[in-house]
Amino acid sequence: MEPKDLFQPELALVFRMLAPDRVEAIIKYAEARRQHDARRASALADGAEAHSGEGFPDLLRRAHEDERKDDLAAQVFRIALKTESETKMRALGRALAEGLLANDDAAVDETSLLLRALEDLEAAHIRVLDRLCREGTRYKGVPDYDLATMFPNGVTCSTAS
Repeated sequence: MEPKDLFQPELALVFRMLAPDRVEAIIKYAEARRQHDARRASALADGAEAHSGEGFPDLLRRAHEDERKDDLAAQVFRIALKTESETKMRALGRALAEGLLANDDAAVDETSLLLRALEDLEAAHIRVLDRLCREGTRYKGVPDYDLATMFPNGVTCSTAS
């Protein structure tokens, strides 16, 4: 694979000035990153298809037929660009399918609100929610202390969007 295949043409000059081993390292990194991004994108598509029972291309065609649904799809992809978690990507896919299959504007708006909440979820939040779903019930929650033991070194959640 050539550097020009992975990067903007303006970087070709930079590549010519670097030692071959450094160029090779950049190429390997970029290819690994591309594969990582492809796995995450597949998780989004898989989540959408599993939730809807439709193929991903058919779902996306729905976005082109309705401006509100198109905006919702754009919102999903904007969030996905900042998301590292495959679990969150599958959830985004399910939300995308839900919004694109909606029969009225109110349902699309509801999905958009859900997406705003999902956008702010960090990996620590997802771990806690997963545990609450697995171990808690409607009438018996998981004690705070037990949840805190999941993070013996504490956690930091980014506040940047």
